[in-house]
Amino acid sequence: MKGASTMNATSTLRIPCVLMRGGTSRGLVFRREDLPTDRGEWDAIFLAALGSPDVRQLDGVGAGDSHTSKVAVLHPSEDSGPEGAEVDYLFGEVAITEARVDYAANSGNIIAALGLYAVEEGWVPAVDPETSVRVRNLNTGKLIELIVPTPGGVLAEEGDFSIDGVPGEGPRIDMAFPRPEGAVTDRLLPTDSLVERLEVPGLGAVEVTLLDAANPVVLVAGEDLGITPLATVGDLNGDKAFLETVQGLRSAASVAMGLVSRPEDAWGHSPMVPFPVLLFPPADYPRFDDPARRVRAGEVDLCARVISLGRIHKSINVTVSVAITAAALTPGTLANRISQGAAEKGGLRIGHPSGVVHTQGLARPGEDAKGPPVIEWVRMGRTARRIMEGNAVIQPHKLRWIRERMREL
Repeated sequence: MKGASTMNATSTLRIPCVLMRGGTSRGLVFRREDLPTDRGEWDAIFLAALGSPDVRQLDGVGAGDSHTSKVAVLHPSEDSGPEGAEVDYLFGEVAITEARVDYAANSGNIIAALGLYAVEEGWVPAVDPETSVRVRNLNTGKLIELIVPTPGGVLAEEGDFSIDGVPGEGPRIDMAFPRPEGAVTDRLLPTDSLVERLEVPGLGAVEVTLLDAANPVVLVAGEDLGITPLATVGDLNGDKAFLETVQGLRSAASVAMGLVSRPEDAWGHSPMVPFPVLLFPPADYPRFDDPARRVRAGEVDLCARVISLGRIHKSINVTVSVAITAAALTPGTLANRISQGAAEKGGLRIGHPSGVVHTQGLARPGEDAKGPPVIEWVRMGRTARRIMEGNAVIQPHKLRWIRERMREL
């Protein structure tokens, strides 16, 4: 169905798409031309393809996890000049237990797959020894540059680069986020404060850093919530009181950052952003993906636990890694304090439940000597691969059921 204006409610849809992994995320990649011209019809398609709403996502290709419930809609960029992008990309986080798709933010892991896709599909010609692919995220307007290995002008099929949280190795794809600040709020520090105190129901006043780079985050010391990095993902996700407290923190941060006017509107605005991030000093703890292995305190500069869609993330988002790095490059923030300025010395090692992510960043003083720095870039390495290709097959009875669920929201 090439850009059909409406969906035929009595016919089965077969929509071309590709299932891809990028970094520690997995999702369906669609071409914009293959979707209805009416964007109002996209959400039902995405929900049906992933299998939501259902905690198991049994009737789709999702896996009941925020890592694997994503969609990307691509098209060659209409702004492909010297400073523009080759690919435009809209990201959707498909809710698992609700009939909704969140477009309020970006997903950095999936972007690694999009550079690969653009070269595979011939949208960007491969050159020796590597090919640059510039992707513009339409959710935030931010540009991301990907360096895809193409020795001899051919996509590399072998590689020895690995990332924690993903089994095996593959060709390294370098990701660079130039000027990531203000992705959603237009400012690195939406409230102009390096640290401030938020009033959180059931918790009282808690010290936080509110920052927006690649995605908005609310950074908080885990110990202020009574949590240590030894707490497991399963234990934290099973602690209803803890998760409710974190959502209260996120709601208060949403108001402070100007995303909503009332705390009770935060979840309806977005169940993702701002991402709450619990920070800890370096520590030893077992890895989620392989409990027989441990993250060692000497391997990290700080530890982070991210909450996504109301639950602890099993690894860490690329965009949140960018935000933490930007914060660590900004003297006076919680991340800078806890990491003891490590990012300013050449690199940052962030411990997450499934291992360690290594980032680099560069900051320069802003025009106002008393204001925040300018984050020139943040970069890191990822891997990606194409898993399956074909059509999403969606029957009319499935679309009717999903639309009923959407009306219930």
